[in-house]
Amino acid sequence: MKPDELLDDLGRLARAQEEQASAGEADAAELLRPFDAALHDRIAARVLPLVQPERPTEVPRGQPSSSQPAPRQRSRRWILAVVPALAAAAGLLWWFGSRADAPLPLYALELQGGMSAERGAAATAPIRVGSSDSVTAVLRPATAVSGPVAAWVFVDGRAVPDAPTRVVEQSAAGALRISGLGPPLAALTPGRHSLQLALGRPGSLPKALTDMLPESGVMPAGVQLLSFEVERVPP
Repeated sequence: MKPDELLDDLGRLARAQEEQASAGEADAAELLRPFDAALHDRIAARVLPLVQPERPTEVPRGQPSSSQPAPRQRSRRWILAVVPALAAAAGLLWWFGSRADAPLPLYALELQGGMSAERGAAATAPIRVGSSDSVTAVLRPATAVSGPVAAWVFVDGRAVPDAPTRVVEQSAAGALRISGLGPPLAALTPGRHSLQLALGRPGSLPKALTDMLPESGVMPAGVQLLSFEVERVPP
């Protein structure tokens, strides 16, 4: 029922009650007469307070209205916009870092074997090598390396010829283990010598340096030179 129809019915009911109270002062035609504006206003003043209007949804204090995006929504939108860019950047870094021709990280050289192993000398002390001692070089990268790594062995700046006893092993992380260095070191004259290992990607060492290292000690880009002092013990 519409509000106007409700007011009309209430008006008719009020007039009927007034008719009964006045004992016939008005006839039936008067009961059906539309009530005037004053009566309409009086009835509305009594009825309207009883009607519960729909209240607008109140926004709690401190909570932004629907017209303004909440900070969490704004941060979520920002994250959704930034994450793809970060993922793309991470993919590029992974791709460049995993390439087989990517630059090598710094390596550390450790020599194992010789007479110093029996004496319990420090790892950085010169290794004393006899005529029948075995020597192994271990080269560890600062970070994991993918792809092949080449090593060239020198003594006092001169290349050590390859020998059947020398074996180069590479781990999945890029570490190298070069065994079989005892015989070429045992062939040296008694005294102290410098064992040098050049590291790089295959083909990075120029052919001009495969036989002898430069006197300046400056290596081409992409090649590292690691040295360790050894002492050839007299027979």
